[in-house]
Amino acid sequence: MSRKKKNKESITDAIPVAVPPSLASHMDMYDTDQDKAIVRLHQHLRRRGNDPVGYMLLAFMYKQTGDQKNALESALKARIFAPGSLFMQKLPYFLTHPDRFEAWNSEKRKAAFVKSPDQNDFLKDIDTLIDTLSDASPKNIRLRDDHEPAEDHVEATNRMANKVATETLASIYEMQGKTDKAVETYRLIAMRDPARSGYCEQQITRLQHIANQG
Repeated sequence: MSRKKKNKESITDAIPVAVPPSLASHMDMYDTDQDKAIVRLHQHLRRRGNDPVGYMLLAFMYKQTGDQKNALESALKARIFAPGSLFMQKLPYFLTHPDRFEAWNSEKRKAAFVKSPDQNDFLKDIDTLIDTLSDASPKNIRLRDDHEPAEDHVEATNRMANKVATETLASIYEMQGKTDKAVETYRLIAMRDPARSGYCEQQITRLQHIANQG
């Protein structure tokens, strides 16, 4: 059964930046049916690709439903896909420490707009992004703030960031047609996280099938 809206605060009011019109229908739907809106947004993101604003919205949706794990994972994806955005860099910490986040003031809320890079812009910067994701060490993904989170929280966040970054790298290789490198990346994921070996084997089989067809 779908979760109906329980929170008094609208999802629109909960997000401190402007959201493009292309995502407005998902926000409207969320205010009446949370589950349906989340499913529809996932479908939108599969078509859209690497959309940081879409993943930001998904993170806030999960946050309001109380699904902290998926909220943080979506926030980390938004952060990876928008490396130049200060707001996206702070987003994972905002979701876990809203009382410590320096929120955008009302003027910035009205003016702020986080632009999703189009496919051409993304491809132009692909090599730089690959270099960043290939070296996803804790020093690169550690959340920065005047108030540092507890050590166990940092470690948990870094583990999830490594997972998201590595899968993103595999997706990038696939998008570039570098099937061998994508397969190699999934094998690395399986080696680091045996619990996900089944999923990785499925991806490897799929990629090898694509390569054989080519």
